[in-house]
Amino acid sequence: MDQKVAVARAREATGTGDSIPAEVYRVRRLDRKDEFYYLILFGKQPSTVAVATVNARTGDVENWARSPGIRPHFSIGSAEARRLAGMPETASVELVWKPCLGSRSPLYPLWEVRANGQTRHVDQQGNVKPA
Repeated sequence: MDQKVAVARAREATGTGDSIPAEVYRVRRLDRKDEFYYLILFGKQPSTVAVATVNARTGDVENWARSPGIRPHFSIGSAEARRLAGMPETASVELVWKPCLGSRSPLYPLWEVRANGQTRHVDQQGNVKPA
């Protein structure tokens, strides 16, 4: 599924106009082998006015929500996740999700940080857990 098509479908589902910028993240599902979705954030940074998930294979909009646009959707970015995980600058950082205590909604994926044979997950509250 093309990201442009995913954004268009998410705009339609959330009622977000073309003038609102979109930011697209690829999220790997940990509970379904080889499955991914796009997490699409709408709004002028640092504020998010809508968020949606679109299945990367089928193009289906699976979840969406509108928000008041008073803060960013992510409280922790990739660089901060790497730092919180205590990993080196060379560590890989990827968004992942499965239903768990750290995130019950695919709208709030975890950062997976990997380096030197270690993997840690960082949630949007800054909590760090070994994978």
